[in-house]
Amino acid sequence: MGRFDEAIEFGRRACEQDPLSARSYIYLGLPLHAAGKLVEAEAAFRKAIELAPERAAIRNSLALVLLDQGRKDEALVEALAEPDPIFRAQILAIVPQAL
Repeated sequence: MGRFDEAIEFGRRACEQDPLSARSYIYLGLPLHAAGKLVEAEAAFRKAIELAPERAAIRNSLALVLLDQGRKDEALVEALAEPDPIFRAQILAIVPQAL
């Protein structure tokens, strides 16, 4: 719907209210990525990984942000580090195509 600013604001508030929740940072990173705010999206996903390194799909999302930044080698590292085999297979289907 294109309401990125509103979604980003909700994500920021979630992070303020629960700064130890990886989910809050994921919900911030997704609209940041969609809005093209790649540096901020990367930071949000990295914070989510710091809080929950084994949570599925965070590294997948980070890899997509890195790809959009043209950082293909780093994207591959994150794709290979994705702990969930389904999400790892999904991102590995995308990342090598971009190399």
